[in-house]
Amino acid sequence: MVKRDAVVITGLGFMTPLGDSIEEVSKAIKGGNSCAVPLAADSYDTMPASFGGIVSPETLASYELCPIKFKMFKPYLKYGVVAAQNALLDAGLLEGKNFDPRYAEKDRGVFVCQGVNGDNAEGLFEAFTEASNPDGTLDVQKFAGDGICVVHPKWMLPSISNNLIFFLTAEFGLRGDNNNVTYSAVGGSYMLEAAYHSLMRGSCDLAVVAASDSILNWQAMDDIAKSGLLCEEGTGPGSQKMLPYSKDAVGALPSEGAACLVLEREEAAKARGAKIYGRLVDTWQHCSADDVLFPKKDGSEIAEVTNHLLGSVPKGSSTMICLNGMSEKAYDEAELNGLKKAIEGRGTEGLCCTSLKHLFCHTFSASFVVELAGAVLALNNEFVPPLPCKPNSPDFDETLFCTDRVEKSNQYALVLSQGLGGNTGGVLIERV
Repeated sequence: MVKRDAVVITGLGFMTPLGDSIEEVSKAIKGGNSCAVPLAADSYDTMPASFGGIVSPETLASYELCPIKFKMFKPYLKYGVVAAQNALLDAGLLEGKNFDPRYAEKDRGVFVCQGVNGDNAEGLFEAFTEASNPDGTLDVQKFAGDGICVVHPKWMLPSISNNLIFFLTAEFGLRGDNNNVTYSAVGGSYMLEAAYHSLMRGSCDLAVVAASDSILNWQAMDDIAKSGLLCEEGTGPGSQKMLPYSKDAVGALPSEGAACLVLEREEAAKARGAKIYGRLVDTWQHCSADDVLFPKKDGSEIAEVTNHLLGSVPKGSSTMICLNGMSEKAYDEAELNGLKKAIEGRGTEGLCCTSLKHLFCHTFSASFVVELAGAVLALNNEFVPPLPCKPNSPDFDETLFCTDRVEKSNQYALVLSQGLGGNTGGVLIERV
């Protein structure tokens, strides 16, 4: 493998309940402003949650997406397209519809994590039945002929799992190395790692990492609520905040939104005069799959990822650790246990811990990229987003967790994510 120069972040894009601009999102997370609001009864009264984060329809409408092209598609796809456009504009790579000629289409990669917004495989059940052999096996040829005919085209088009990556490819000419994953809370970290290695190996010269989801629909929310990961009501002051690491951690609040990062090799970014938000030092993934839903109680999954990434941080260096902050008891306890293991023998000098999920709420498939983009803003603007409460654990010095202090300069940001089955991912970003 040819060793390439470092990978840096040169563009950020948002489409979230906290705002769609860098300025709006930065101001909101610096102030510790939660996006959670009461869900309108006439729209959400059949769903298992009464609080959540909603992207303003007026904000989306202001982008004037083609009403014909996007007519049949769900909100998450539109959010993802807008976030990618905002990131490419922020990186200085778009002028009107024209892409910077320094990057040819075949050298522009795109890596996507998206939700399915409630459109799951139920629409195919009749097709599978129609194309089944007497022994229960699937006749692929019959499925392609007779079976597919019983599927309504209105279901098929918005339910293709890679439709967001298709639109990003078509809209912005991102026709190089690509990958996507669907409906995974930790999937954004997989896509970031794929983009990082693609750049390092020379498979692409530019990488767009996007994530988008909209779980404010009955089917997705019902699925997640049944797993015990959502709380029905808001908690905390004004009943609008998630409370991670507290005795009142009763579950995440649902939210929708999207974020996008533009990645380039450092030398190329500097050569074109791009602003640089941070350098990717390392990424890491780990999963034990001991439980179908929850992480291991001993926190070993978080400890594995955190230990590996902290290994690249000089001891004593100022480092902001953005924890998953699920606000669900089993997740939060495992995360605190894992953090304790990771810093044993290392000490807490230079470390401060926070979380961003209580501000954006749980954007599920979009959560890692949304929270990473927020952490990058905090790193550049020299503040740490405040947690709403102190951790309910006697094992930590309270000063390790940022609850009141906001202004702080850090050299590194370590961002973590946990998903179902103990899936854990993380990235270490260095301020340039």
